[in-house]
Amino acid sequence: MLGYWCNLVSLFKQQGLALIQVLLLSAIISVIAIQITKTARTNVSVASDFKDRIKAELLMTSAENKILAELFRLDAHQIHGSEINGVTWRLGKAFKLENGTEVKIQPLSGRLSLLTSPQSYLKKLLVASGASQEEAASLYSAIMDWIDADSSVRQQGAEANSYEGIIVPRNGPLQHISELRSIKGMTQDIYVGVSENVTIYATSFFNPVFATLELNQVLFGDDVANAIESDKLTGNGFTESDWQLLVGGQNFNYIDFNPGTLHEVNVKVEVGDVTLSRTMKVKSQNQSSITPFVVLSRQ
Repeated sequence: MLGYWCNLVSLFKQQGLALIQVLLLSAIISVIAIQITKTARTNVSVASDFKDRIKAELLMTSAENKILAELFRLDAHQIHGSEINGVTWRLGKAFKLENGTEVKIQPLSGRLSLLTSPQSYLKKLLVASGASQEEAASLYSAIMDWIDADSSVRQQGAEANSYEGIIVPRNGPLQHISELRSIKGMTQDIYVGVSENVTIYATSFFNPVFATLELNQVLFGDDVANAIESDKLTGNGFTESDWQLLVGGQNFNYIDFNPGTLHEVNVKVEVGDVTLSRTMKVKSQNQSSITPFVVLSRQ
């Protein structure tokens, strides 16, 4: 009888062990199945993101080519307000192409050129950005010493012997606007105020229509700046006659109301969770020239 009960206990133990093994095996299989499902979902997501990325890249390339083609076909003043394939193109304002791509073509004539703009304009901007009158004079001279080709120090300027370490004046045009940070006397606050309103490229004139409200306030006062800004909102088209009525007998040099040939082109594409943004600096040239337009930079 005792043997019978021993055998029965042994049988229950074996069955219990087998049950535990089955349960463990089921748990392992479940974990593996969950992992396989997660991996499959991840692969599907990656594939979808890759597909969206490819589509976004294609839309970006298409948009860039279309913009360059229109800049080749039309002058900037002809593009402004023109309807192209059912879309109204406006300079200085964001608009969407027929495929939903967002575009902004900003004439650089609406910024002050560090190479060609009047000294008085640049100094006003420096002061408005936080520099004192004396600091603005020193900063302006330091910027000009950085840009010009010689090593002669301007009054209140800064050439190589004014810098420490590996930083020395380029003695040539800036390659990127962020290079301003390296110039003697430049602070972060002044840099932020200046960088959005200047360009490293040479321009022949300044067009207030494409400038920021803040820059126009600095250069021409609140009344003139607000009138130009109001016209931007109504879209009436600001002209030289409007300018003369605003400024009266005041004489401002370096002003013209042509959009110019230098443009900053911003393109933004969104496909699913993928967003691409790209900025080009473009110079339009004569259509009969070997290179009717030049892409100065792309980032």
